[in-house]
Amino acid sequence: MLLTSHTGFGGPKPTPTTSLAVLNGEAGQLREATVTEAQTSFHTVALQSDLAPPEVGGRYSEFPSASVSDTGSVAFSATISGSPVGSALMLRTAQETRVILRAGDAAPRGGRFKAFGEVDASRHKTAQYDSDSILFRALLEGGNASEGVFLWSPDGVEVVALEGEASPRGRIYKSFSQLTAADPTGEALRIAFVANMTGKTKGGKSIIFKDFFGDRKLIEKLSTGDKLGKNLVDDFVISPVLISVAAVVDTHPKKKKQRRIREYTLVDPHFVIHGGPLAEGAEVSPLGTITRIQSPPAINGQTGFVSVEMGSGASGLVRQEVFGDATLFAKTGDPAPGVTGASIQSFGPPVASVLWSHYPEYFGNLGIISPVVLSNGQRALWVGIYPDFNLDLSAQLMLIDGEPLGATGSLRLRTFSPVELGNRGSLLLRGEIDGPEGAIKGLFLLGGLFTDPS
Repeated sequence: MLLTSHTGFGGPKPTPTTSLAVLNGEAGQLREATVTEAQTSFHTVALQSDLAPPEVGGRYSEFPSASVSDTGSVAFSATISGSPVGSALMLRTAQETRVILRAGDAAPRGGRFKAFGEVDASRHKTAQYDSDSILFRALLEGGNASEGVFLWSPDGVEVVALEGEASPRGRIYKSFSQLTAADPTGEALRIAFVANMTGKTKGGKSIIFKDFFGDRKLIEKLSTGDKLGKNLVDDFVISPVLISVAAVVDTHPKKKKQRRIREYTLVDPHFVIHGGPLAEGAEVSPLGTITRIQSPPAINGQTGFVSVEMGSGASGLVRQEVFGDATLFAKTGDPAPGVTGASIQSFGPPVASVLWSHYPEYFGNLGIISPVVLSNGQRALWVGIYPDFNLDLSAQLMLIDGEPLGATGSLRLRTFSPVELGNRGSLLLRGEIDGPEGAIKGLFLLGGLFTDPS
């Protein structure tokens, strides 16, 4: 393991000669994973062309965004055809699909909801209830703002931020993206999102945090144009939030002769940690030099996970510790579990469960999942389920191309991509299935990935 700097603004930058540790050698030397196919369940959440609930009528057309809560519910936004209601915010539970809000409903502070975009659902407990909260972005009409970020809970709908309002640094909100919410203690909801700005910032953007406890003030922590060491921030993509967010940050040097760099950074409402070993230009023995850090990153607690690509054509998954250590724990060339004679050819951006064992609501496992391509051309999900941060279990492959799914074995996904892994072991997926007139897009839930701690 490497000891590296973990300073805030003004700290040292990683150098191209920095190396990352490789965990436990070859995958064949690792212990067996504990998840079995018999433990898992597969459910369809919603399909394109399905009938929407009768309160709105029509049929689903698209699903702009979706999120799974630790209650097992799935929140999703949907565009709807054949109905006067063109867009709605839904909550799918084990019992029903509930309409939360629809286009035309009154929005707080004036105007009406026009369309619903990004969503993130979180289990949230108060003295009055233990339920779901949904952080969402919506387009507006008939009021002073054209869009905003809102929080829905059993208490009602609350404004988080509106287009045209001033940010904590005095910039003006233009639009919003990358919404994320978590309630790690069961009583303290924290949210984060990225705000695009207008006016003198000339298209700048910022990471915004808000706690729904204490003073409940918005905090603007990292913006384009800020300094990270000797470089200036150009752009960033953030992970889901727990305490902090992991960020893949693009920077540029003041001196044009120096190369641009992308690095891993941890951003918290109260600090920014950067300058560690995980950056483009770092060496990963024996695979070569990192040429690209893929985004978005994933996070568990304050430990980040990213997929990286090397100049040699190899790729892998890297764990970045909060205090600077970085470890390559899966890599190109590892055997493909369960597929004779095949190896893993590439890794895509991972998703991870965010909750860790320091919290009272922890559900007993850390999960890391990455879409992979195998040497035989098949696609699959690389699934690593661990009881702790010692990543010494061999991973499994699931949803291998062509494998049947569902109770009858008749459902087959043509394409799939992981969206979010909940802390209870439910994986939300986007995918396509074969229909009578071609591919049908949908949302699917693969459950039972974690052993029930009870």
